[in-house]
Amino acid sequence: MFKLKIFRKDLGIASGFDLGDMQFVFDGGEVSSSEHTRFRMMIYLSVVSLIDGLLALKGNGSFEFVGVDSSFSLRFKLEKKGVLVTSGLSSLGCSSMNELLRGIDLGVEEFVNAGNSLPLNDSVSSDFDAARADLKLAITRTAQ
Repeated sequence: MFKLKIFRKDLGIASGFDLGDMQFVFDGGEVSSSEHTRFRMMIYLSVVSLIDGLLALKGNGSFEFVGVDSSFSLRFKLEKKGVLVTSGLSSLGCSSMNELLRGIDLGVEEFVNAGNSLPLNDSVSSDFDAARADLKLAITRTAQ
């Protein structure tokens, strides 16, 4: 089981440069950027970076996610049994690529549906929407 929770710290109309936190929950543990203020990240750009990095994982074998303008990082490594996720020296868990992508998609959907959609004229909106569309396409492909 994998779950992603996303939080925006800024109030009012969303901006692509708003700060926020991510919480990654696995069977083997969890990690959150809210554990320290230096881990807070530009949340929309970080979501784009996370999705883009995971979608390139098959070709690269591993991916280190670093929150945009943050010290928060996770490492994703493709193995025979699935995708291993680590934080520092700690293993958080291993899940199938499909389960991981579905968990990210659900977390992003819940975040957006909680009043965090970007205005269409926001400079990050097109990148954010394109990453979400790419994620949905990848989920369909990994399910086959």
